[in-house]
Amino acid sequence: MKLKLKWYMYVVSFLIIVSFVLVVEEKVCGAELHKETLAVTKNEAAKKSTAKKKAEIRKFEKVILPAYEKYVRENFSKAVAHDSPYSFIYLNNDNIPELVVEGGFSAAGCLVCTYNKGVVALNTDRLMLGYVEKKNILHNPFAYMGYFSDDVYSIKKGKFVKVWSGHYEDKEDGKIPIEHTYYYKGVEISEKKYKAKLKRALGNNSETTGEFIKGDTIREAYKKFKKAKGIK
Repeated sequence: MKLKLKWYMYVVSFLIIVSFVLVVEEKVCGAELHKETLAVTKNEAAKKSTAKKKAEIRKFEKVILPAYEKYVRENFSKAVAHDSPYSFIYLNNDNIPELVVEGGFSAAGCLVCTYNKGVVALNTDRLMLGYVEKKNILHNPFAYMGYFSDDVYSIKKGKFVKVWSGHYEDKEDGKIPIEHTYYYKGVEISEKKYKAKLKRALGNNSETTGEFIKGDTIREAYKKFKKAKGIK
């Protein structure tokens, strides 16, 4: 009887050990399979992303670039600056660059073009312009005779939309240095609140750091942009 019980205990222990080993092997195999699946998924996603990028570049060069040229020629040619007025930027998160055309005088502003089944353009109030690359943030500050403003635009559903606006003015109290009164949505606020709100509108960037790669012609500007961004 004792021998049988002892033999039974050996069998049970052996089965427990085998079950444990099988469970561990299953988990290891499962983890390896999961890693392989993730690697395949990432590889497929990278291939799709590359294919999409190439398709967008082809579309830009064959369709959009000529459309930009035609639009500027027909709508803004007389206001264009004489010295390297054209540049391309990545404003929103796609591979189709926006065209920026610098006006020949301050009041002409800048022309910013994107494409949505045709050219969509924004004519800014003044020449000053900044952006945060691929974050969909375009900043148009303005200053004239003691009046200052900040307008922030984004591309939404293929159109330029003003997403933030505020301004400030010189205080006419004769103090040096000159102090300012700040306004947001028509309500006076403190300088600290104004700057904090503007910083949030700029994606928590105190400055817009996007680069403008300029050229004397639209094609020259794109050639320089293409080289700078490693576009093939």
